[in-house]
Amino acid sequence: MLSGSRRSTCGATCASGSAEARADRRPVRRPPVMPTPSKLAGALLGLAVTTAVGLSALPSHAQDDGEETARDEDKAAAQILFDEGRALLGEEKYEQACEKFAESMRLDKAIGTQLNLADCYEKTGKLASSWINFVEAATRARKEGQETRVQIAEERAEALQGRQLTLIVSDADVDGLVVERNGEEVRRPQWGVAVPIDGGRYSIRASAPGKESWETSVVVEGEGDRVTVDIPFLDDAPEEPD
Repeated sequence: MLSGSRRSTCGATCASGSAEARADRRPVRRPPVMPTPSKLAGALLGLAVTTAVGLSALPSHAQDDGEETARDEDKAAAQILFDEGRALLGEEKYEQACEKFAESMRLDKAIGTQLNLADCYEKTGKLASSWINFVEAATRARKEGQETRVQIAEERAEALQGRQLTLIVSDADVDGLVVERNGEEVRRPQWGVAVPIDGGRYSIRASAPGKESWETSVVVEGEGDRVTVDIPFLDDAPEEPD
């Protein structure tokens, strides 16, 4: 499991799939536990490659340029939520842990929290959400000069590439066509593109002016699964009586 606190580390899980948040995300609030590199390496679980994990020694409260700094009370709440998320991870209550990390991240966008959230999403099979959070965490860590975190996040993101589930919505030659996935519009640039998604059931709806709407449902669930939805030519809608 990811151990520690949200700001200074994602724990060994982010490097290994198991324990990535070992130091205090807010060093000013309590002294961080500074494990030796050998202890951190020994905590890595789940990855074939063991890397030197120095996240706990890195500055924890790193904000991107232009990123709004959280208020102290939000930081305090975020720390509590992070700690609860860590505890839930230890109990293997991954869905609940993800909720805690996500809310902590909303209140205070610490890199350590994002790495823990990405790791948690992977444990719940939300591979697209996991992948993009590792990618974003790597970008943010690079801006802050946290090269160990960059390496860990990039390795975890790369490992997810071949496992991702993707959904392709094909184009249809219909004027004014609008395509929706679970009620959200899928804009034209996404048509024909293998878009990473989290596993689950998806409702696809197509509509256009003067046409009958069309709807279908698909389930995407296996790792590496790729589902294509072909939008048919829509029938003309019946004329309204005068």
